[in-house]
Amino acid sequence: MLARTLEKAQSAGAALVIIDTPLLAQAEARAAAQSADLILIPRRPRPFDLYAIRTTAGLALDSGKPVFVVFNAGPPRGTTAYIEAAEVATMIGFQVTPMHLTERAAFHVATHVATRGRRVAQEMEPDGKAAGEMAALWDWIRNQLKLQSRNHRIKMAGNHK
Repeated sequence: MLARTLEKAQSAGAALVIIDTPLLAQAEARAAAQSADLILIPRRPRPFDLYAIRTTAGLALDSGKPVFVVFNAGPPRGTTAYIEAAEVATMIGFQVTPMHLTERAAFHVATHVATRGRRVAQEMEPDGKAAGEMAALWDWIRNQLKLQSRNHRIKMAGNHK
């Protein structure tokens, strides 16, 4: 099914497809990993949360693709938490993105259905800190994938929650 979705996206002119797989859906995650050019695993910057992804670690690392942990929902000023979590991620075998998404109200409000539908933080507060963090992550992803434009058109496929 994923192969068919990717073929349709390519036929429609998509240059980038983002696949979001459920945490414990190993077959789907394996297929996505094999199709990926870059794998990002979002995790809270806590050792317990990182140790809990050992299955994902094996699956992602076995793909032979670049795998990075992107820390999210961590403290805005928790330097030590990010340093310690990066050490654990490295011990497991992951690289860590140079930026992270911190615990910000805009991220919570943006995904809450009661707040005028689903909108992203950049739509709600274009000049806010959450929007800046997302822009930095997007720029990093764009560089990793060698995409040319910051305004690159994105088409999504997969199970977005």
